[in-house]
Amino acid sequence: MKTSRFGVLGLLASVLLAACGQAISGDASQPPAPAQATKVGFSGIHRVFDKPRLSDGRPLTLFVGGQFCPFCASMRWPVVKALSRFGTFSGLGQMQSRAGTDGFASIATYDFAHATYKSDLLTVHLVEAADANGNPLQQPTGDDMELFNRFDPNGSIPFVFIAGTYVAQLPYSPQLLAGRSFDKIRDEVNAANPGDIGWTVDKETDAITAAICKVDGGDPPTVCQTPAMQALLDRMP
Repeated sequence: MKTSRFGVLGLLASVLLAACGQAISGDASQPPAPAQATKVGFSGIHRVFDKPRLSDGRPLTLFVGGQFCPFCASMRWPVVKALSRFGTFSGLGQMQSRAGTDGFASIATYDFAHATYKSDLLTVHLVEAADANGNPLQQPTGDDMELFNRFDPNGSIPFVFIAGTYVAQLPYSPQLLAGRSFDKIRDEVNAANPGDIGWTVDKETDAITAAICKVDGGDPPTVCQTPAMQALLDRMP
């Protein structure tokens, strides 16, 4: 297990300890063997509420990250792919995490700073708490900060709260994506026959997807009621 740490960010009257890094298992630069799929699929997904936390009448999904952070950069890939199955993004940008943070090269990723998300099934809050230099950028709402402080007392980012019920941690190392351009990663993540990157990102994408399907009653059926997804749902915590 490994956890990285990064400086301190002021967030108005609060102090957000933006520790860039989440617990990861082993050397995830290589995909696990099929026999390990069960462990990998849900290694970073933890149930924290029995009754979903709602916002605007829908289960809340919250992402708190920082533009400098390689762990955040890596987590945005499965978050975007999973949420795109339940709604529509607009305003997604492209960016690079800051080279050298936690010893990682710059990681190509999406930028949530100007992104919005529309869905009939979920309410999604996207917060880039710090810019590429670690300076405060966007402020979570009071309710979002309450969740952050309650379930992430060490202030590590990314903080990912899924469908009002689960907290997710990045289960693979940012090293997996190092040295690849944004277009290269996007092509591999969306490939019909994925390689190491696509396979690993897809595992986390499907875990996040299963968490949402578990909460929203199985909508949309084209996503949640496939045999593969039903098999995952049977194992969801």
